[in-house]
Parts: sequence; C-alpha cells; structure tokens
Amino acid sequence: MLNLLIADDNIEYIKNLSNLILYRNEKIRLVKITSSVQETLKSIKDCKIDLILLDLIMPYENGEEVLKKLETLRCYKHKPEVIIVSGDDKLINKVKSKYNVLDVVYKDLGFENALSIINKNINNLEKQKRSNNYKDKVLDELLKLKYNIKHNGTKYIMETIMFIISNNKNSEMLINNLEKNVYPLIAHRFGKSVGNIKNNIVKATNNMYNECEMDYMIDYFGYGYDRKPTPKTVIMTIVNKVLS
Repeated sequence: MLNLLIADDNIEYIKNLSNLILYRNEKIRLVKITSSVQETLKSIKDCKIDLILLDLIMPYENGEEVLKKLETLRCYKHKPEVIIVSGDDKLINKVKSKYNVLDVVYKDLGFENALSIINKNINNLEKQKRSNNYKDKVLDELLKLKYNIKHNGTKYIMETIMFIISNNKNSEMLINNLEKNVYPLIAHRFGKSVGNIKNNIVKATNNMYNECEMDYMIDYFGYGYDRKPTPKTVIMTIVNKVLS
C-alpha cells in the first residue's frame, strides 16, 4: 500500500481525481490533501508519503518550491516521488528540466488519461517498495548469521537471493543450479567472472561459519549436528524465511 498526498488548490478537480484513483486502485491510500506549498511541506515532514500529485500553480508560491525544498532540505526521512499535475506547458517544461519528477499529468487531457498515468506509476512504485522490503529482510537475515556486509561475497549472495525472490515461481530451479542459472547474471551485472562470484560467496560463507555461534546455526538451518552450511543451503534457507 502506497501513501498518497495530493497538493492542489482546485477542490473540484481534487475531488473527482481522488475518487477515481481510490475507486480504481486498491494499492493506494490517500493520506492528505493540501492546497498550499507550506501545508504540503509540513505534511511531507509529518507523514510518510510515497507519492505526491503536485499542482504547479498554488496560492502565494508555485509548486516548484516543493520540489526545490525536497532537494535542498535534509529533514525529510522518507523522500516521496512526485508526479506533476498541471496544464501550464511552459512551467511543466521548466520544472522537468531542473528537477527529478516521476511523470507529468496534463489536466486538459482529462481524468482517464490522468488515471492511466498515475496507475502505471503507482504499480511500478508498489513493486519497488515490495522489493525494498524484501531487501531489508534479506539484509537482516545475513546480519543475524554474522555475514560481513563489507565483503564482496556478501554483496553477491544478497544479489543472488534478491534475484531468486524476484523470480519466485522458478526459485527451486534457480537454487538447484546456481552456477548455471544465477551466477552468470550476477557476474555480468558486476563485470566479474562466474568463478569470481562463486569464490567470493564461498569465502563470505566460510567467514560466516567462523563468526556465527554454532548453536545459532544449528537452530537456523535445522541441523542436528556440526555441519558447515553451503552457499546453496544459506540461499535456500533465507529465501524460504523471507517469502514465508
């Protein structure tokens, strides 16, 4: 679920657009509606906002001030993405050339066009948010096992796990032959050889075995005796824990 803020002083437009968004997309939660720059900035500070629909023409200041503040102030712990909602071509082009905006909705093209653009971006953001949640969980599991996060092998094993999670339907096939199905992709991503990826993952796992308490490993992997877990075992176990 993504948290949405709509910043626009056109009450009739906001009412129609927000009703349409909430009716057509269950992945969104409307957290706040604001009608001024200052109110918008305060809401961003106070609430965890994932996406802002930002009008560029509001009372006293234009919406560009919101984009400017987002880039210059560090007080925002959670920086939202922004979709510009406007009908002023000149102002839109000026803002797009200066700031990183996700997309643009032109008011004069109607609500269905606006909804199509907004829903496309909501779906992409929701997938990214879900991926980030998985990444946090994977990192947490690696830390529990005392993996050294600075080790290249830990970075590669994390990338391997994330790739398998993103291809959940084929996870068993991918895990059963990592050197054929996954390591070449990770190697290409980092400009390394498959052998380099494998060797670093093995080294990181050996280091983990030396650092992690035996009782914890026995409980974590379900072993009934002293046995060193292989990278395949580590990957399979973490994937199952994160997806369960």
